[in-house]
Amino acid sequence: MNAVELNAAKFDIIERLMAINNEKALAKISSLLRKTQSEEATERTAPCQYTAEEVRRRVSGVDDDIAAGRFVSHEEMGKHIASWR
Repeated sequence: MNAVELNAAKFDIIERLMAINNEKALAKISSLLRKTQSEEATERTAPCQYTAEEVRRRVSGVDDDIAAGRFVSHEEMGKHIASWR
């Protein structure tokens, strides 16, 4: 789903929420939203946790990248960061 479709879905949900007059239904929806937001916050703040196989997959192409020159040296990164100041 792209950003436009996501925003359209959000507006659709808002319109449907505005039509609800049942307190119990609104309480359930509110509870679900709190739970979802809490889970999303946990996902953003939790430390990265990878299995050994996932780590191997993630780094499998590093040697190829280095050989092809697709990297930034420590010195180059230092200069780049210094330019932010």
